[in-house]
Amino acid sequence: SAGQDVTQEYTDLESRLRNYQAQEEVLLDLMKQSKKVSDSLEVQRELSNVQEQIEVIKGRMNYLDDLVSFSTIEVYFYEPEPIKTAADWGFVEALKRGLRGAVRVFNGIVIALIVTAPVWILTGIIIIIVWQVIRARKRRRVKKEQK
Repeated sequence: SAGQDVTQEYTDLESRLRNYQAQEEVLLDLMKQSKKVSDSLEVQRELSNVQEQIEVIKGRMNYLDDLVSFSTIEVYFYEPEPIKTAADWGFVEALKRGLRGAVRVFNGIVIALIVTAPVWILTGIIIIIVWQVIRARKRRRVKKEQK
């Protein structure tokens, strides 16, 4: 299975969000205190940048929340092969393995025949058609020669 731990990234985003929110509060206070229009414009420009960063961070946090809430965990279990004992190496066991192998080969041949059956049928139909055409031409030649 594969996964990604986003805990560290999420924690970092939370910390950055708190810092930007604190910076936003300071800038809002400065905005209230500014007397000149130029100062207000400069604070407003910086405030816009900070608010944009806050939105980016919140967006990423929402994405990570969704990613985590829809996580799928896949677990695969495999049964280990049984341990072979000395009894598994006798004549009867070898005969059983040989028969199982023969059955697998037979199954493979049957499957191959079934899978290739459409090709064999199509080839047979084409051969019959070609054979019929050749016979018909021969009959015509024989009839022409008899006339």
